[in-house]
Amino acid sequence: MGTPLLPDLLMTEFAERLLKLRKDKGLTQQALADLAGLHVVQVSRYETNASQPSLEAIQKLGIALSVSADALLLDEDERGPSDALARVRGGQPFSTGRAARGDGGPGGPHRQVPGPAVVDRQNRRG
Repeated sequence: MGTPLLPDLLMTEFAERLLKLRKDKGLTQQALADLAGLHVVQVSRYETNASQPSLEAIQKLGIALSVSADALLLDEDERGPSDALARVRGGQPFSTGRAARGDGGPGGPHRQVPGPAVVDRQNRRG
């Protein structure tokens, strides 16, 4: 058998969160299973910590419950970038759009963002 996807403590917390979210939404195990495209026995196993979900199952459950995978796996205070990452980014949120480039479109001046992508881009220009 393969290596477990999630450590035991995280699995116990996942089972508790899944059960709570399902009940908060007023869903039966069968209704959640139908929404997620899973078998009801699997949903029961996840809620009782008898089985570990695959990443695909976590994604399906999150979609069915209208929550992120983070909400299923992590406490609210554990979600989002770490404090160290926020300091590196200067407290700015991550973005991949035009605002992140700081140029309004291709070919304009680029805002300097720390990381390998900036260094690589600068090396190609030289």
